[in-house]
Amino acid sequence: MISKYLLGSAITASLLLMGCSSGSTDTTTTTSTTDTTTLSTTTGYVVDSAVQNMDYDCVADNDMNKVTGTDGAFTCQNMSQVRFRIGEMVLGEINALPQDKYVFPQDILGTDRGNITDAKVTAMAQLLVA
Repeated sequence: MISKYLLGSAITASLLLMGCSSGSTDTTTTTSTTDTTTLSTTTGYVVDSAVQNMDYDCVADNDMNKVTGTDGAFTCQNMSQVRFRIGEMVLGEINALPQDKYVFPQDILGTDRGNITDAKVTAMAQLLVA
């Protein structure tokens, strides 16, 4: 009599565990996919003051024709190459997002951030403010 109960309990437990295992796998897969998307998207900010409506392309993602937000925000999944434009005119690009996540005209032009007297830096700053 006891062995019937044990056998019945073992079968019931196995069925419950199989049902839980199947559901858990689906949940883990969904969560993992969501986490990967969230972790791989990065936002930076184009600043002189906030530079809104600037065209940019996430070249490494092949995600083109995007526009910065009102706070200068731009978002790419892979920040290894971002090209900044005004219309078809390419201003420059970055090959990595600076650690502080701010992109200044100097960064776009590939010069030192401390270089504020360079004619190209001054011209780009004036263009971005206009």
